[in-house]
Amino acid sequence: MSLIPYIEKHLTNGGKSWDICKHLINLVEGIPKAKIWRNQISNKSIKKELDIEYLLNLTSKLEKMGY
Repeated sequence: MSLIPYIEKHLTNGGKSWDICKHLINLVEGIPKAKIWRNQISNKSIKKELDIEYLLNLTSKLEKMGY
């Protein structure tokens, strides 16, 4: 995922993961379990519990499914 360095820099500078992830959630639609993926990203971001490893893990699951 090429946005990882950007997200890391944003978080290091005091930004919130939701600032970026609110745009990412709209990219995953029309595929199996997309709603679950969006909910996980949204919930973790809003609660300030989302870290880069978690995001990479969720994204790798999409890649394994062929997306």
